[in-house]
Amino acid sequence: MEQQFILYLQQSDKLRSGYYTSLLPIYNNWEVKLKEIMNEIPELFKIIYSKISGTKYEINNQIFMDFVPGFLLIHILEYHQNYLDLNKITKDSETKGIFYPIVRNYSSDFIAMDKDLNKIYLIYHDDPKIYLIHNDANKFLETLNENYKQNVYFLDQDGYLDYDQDLEYKVAKEINKNIEFWVE
Repeated sequence: MEQQFILYLQQSDKLRSGYYTSLLPIYNNWEVKLKEIMNEIPELFKIIYSKISGTKYEINNQIFMDFVPGFLLIHILEYHQNYLDLNKITKDSETKGIFYPIVRNYSSDFIAMDKDLNKIYLIYHDDPKIYLIHNDANKFLETLNENYKQNVYFLDQDGYLDYDQDLEYKVAKEINKNIEFWVE
């Protein structure tokens, strides 16, 4: 999984030179920050925050906002608040449980990990349904990397990360077989 994450950072930086640097420096006490919320830190979060700090919500250079199109990788210093925001949304959802946010957008939609199963979900702020999108964190990263390989992700005319939604579904469906979200 670590190699998948490193590859993703490399591909992101290749398309948007300077993206990787925008995610630094590494916050020395990242484990303490996550332990405020989690009893056991999932492997995905160990990999992410041992290498980078994430993107601050109020990032100055918006070209570096997107980890995936439309979503920023939550900065470690803002993680606790994002955790609270996400779980406020999910407490009234059809799928009850605790979720750990991975990325978010400015509308307060999240891609998050289920605390118990380590499955990855898409959670909209205004939809009571929670959508399973990956069976595990490795499939999540594998899908993101394949999106770069197959040119799902590209820069728009203003230099912002964008994507081909139809192609994204095709790529994700191939990697995430039996996930209803990608079939629709």
